[in-house]
Amino acid sequence: MERLARKRTEKAKRLTADGDGLGEGPKAGKEHGLQHATRTNPRHEYLDQMTAQQQYETAERLARQADRNGGTLPVTLLRQAAAAGHAPAIYALANWHIHGKGVQKNLRLAVGLLKKAAGKKHPPAEYDLGVAYEMGKGGLIKNQRAAILWYRRAAQHGDLCG
Repeated sequence: MERLARKRTEKAKRLTADGDGLGEGPKAGKEHGLQHATRTNPRHEYLDQMTAQQQYETAERLARQADRNGGTLPVTLLRQAAAAGHAPAIYALANWHIHGKGVQKNLRLAVGLLKKAAGKKHPPAEYDLGVAYEMGKGGLIKNQRAAILWYRRAAQHGDLCG
């Protein structure tokens, strides 16, 4: 019984050692589907070896945890995934700028990011860009035709709201 409690304590320490649940060492990385690490701070190497999709998924998971626990948001990780051109990450970063979630509220930048994600045929971004045109948000002039165009594109690419 005591041995089992000690194992649980050791596992909990390992999973929370760096505050984000990624743990330390090669075994911790494999538990989370990440590559092996050999640096002194393996967390950084894990992040460097992730694909844009893995970075995005990890950022979203950590953001949910931060929302529940009041922690800091993984803005850098999400920016890396967006910089790599991952459309859902670009869209998520746009939403963070719209709502000021972990970054400064900036509607112009958000609309620019929405355009970038919509250019990659990401339906939620296309829909939100339609809303921005319809309402004239983020430096855009109200343009009903452009709004309808983006709503139609979103619907054609599978958005359920459009």
